[in-house]
Amino acid sequence: MDDELRLLEHELRASGKDAALLVRYAHLLARRGAEPPADLNESVQRIRAAMAHRPEHAGIERGDEVWVEEQKTNNWVVGRWRGIVTEVLLEPAAASGAFYLQFRVRPLFPDEEDLDAEPIPFRKAPLPEQRVRGLILDREDHLELIAKNSTAT
Repeated sequence: MDDELRLLEHELRASGKDAALLVRYAHLLARRGAEPPADLNESVQRIRAAMAHRPEHAGIERGDEVWVEEQKTNNWVVGRWRGIVTEVLLEPAAASGAFYLQFRVRPLFPDEEDLDAEPIPFRKAPLPEQRVRGLILDREDHLELIAKNSTAT
């Protein structure tokens, strides 16, 4: 086994099954054609099932830049918006017992980058903490990868 896999396994065991690390680990296992050790197998299988349910979200990790299109009528922002993924969560689906990936995404505020840009058209304004930590999205929301986090492995 290579050092990168061993390092991720160590981080996973120390983190209490961090979903963002599990996503990275599952991707690395797939690239290496390897299987997880017994103590991580159940968590990896949950991540794989969640990624298979929404394959368009399978490659999205913490730190990635994404386009977001919220699907519910009580969305945060009107229209499509850009953001940075701040957290990846593995959540149980109440009815089926399956798991799905849920994302917390921090909007990229145009006014911070370009003073002439239009402000984000919030339908429901976030609290200051949410502006920093990110907004929890519904599992039906669409995320499209724009750019990978350059510090992720």
